[in-house]
Amino acid sequence: MLLTGIPAVIYLAKSAPVVPPVPFSDFIQHVDNGRVAQVIFEERHIGVVLKDGATMTTVAPRGFL
Repeated sequence: MLLTGIPAVIYLAKSAPVVPPVPFSDFIQHVDNGRVAQVIFEERHIGVVLKDGATMTTVAPRGFL
């Protein structure tokens, strides 16, 4: 089972769609409109979970954080 599971994990990891970051201004608009449920800060990268369950990432401008 383990040997058949490893190729499946590798396949899924390689085939997972890469979602490009949204513009930072879109993120701010979601915040201003009260649509953001959770924000995760990692250096300049920001992970966002909206109240409807959608997720997105953005990159903060230099000096923002």
